[in-house]
Amino acid sequence: MARGKSVRLLAAIPEHYAPDFMERIDRRTVLGKAVLDLHTSLIEHLGGESEVTVTLRSVVNRYTWSEMILQGIECRAAGGEEVDVGSWTQMTNTQIGLARLLGLERRARPVESLHDLMYCDDPEPTEPAAAGEATAADPSAADANHATEEIAAAAPSAQAVS
Repeated sequence: MARGKSVRLLAAIPEHYAPDFMERIDRRTVLGKAVLDLHTSLIEHLGGESEVTVTLRSVVNRYTWSEMILQGIECRAAGGEEVDVGSWTQMTNTQIGLARLLGLERRARPVESLHDLMYCDDPEPTEPAAAGEATAADPSAADANHATEEIAAAAPSAQAVS
């Protein structure tokens, strides 16, 4: 009895672009891992998942596909096989156009300010606890401070060099 619609995993880059090729690539293969690594790197290059629009993700998919096709052509040429230089040139020009759409410069991820990170759960900032004093939010702070004091006591003291 069938469990549902079967999805055939790809073990090779398809000759023609298909919008779902990224979802169908077999990630257990060397090729699948390479495709996933490139795709992930491109998303990170663009500032991370939260910064990539649906349209930009489509361009990333096409860039990934064209990069894999080009690498395949170049590997075959390096292995002594005859390749179609016209196709390689056309694919390279296409990839350059996609790269321009993605941007050639790395984009920084948006980061929260230090204040937002420190007080994200606390609507009103409070004074930090004195050293060695445990807080209600972090009862292990006293243990950490005690351990720091022990390490400092065990370390040789710095002597002034005259």
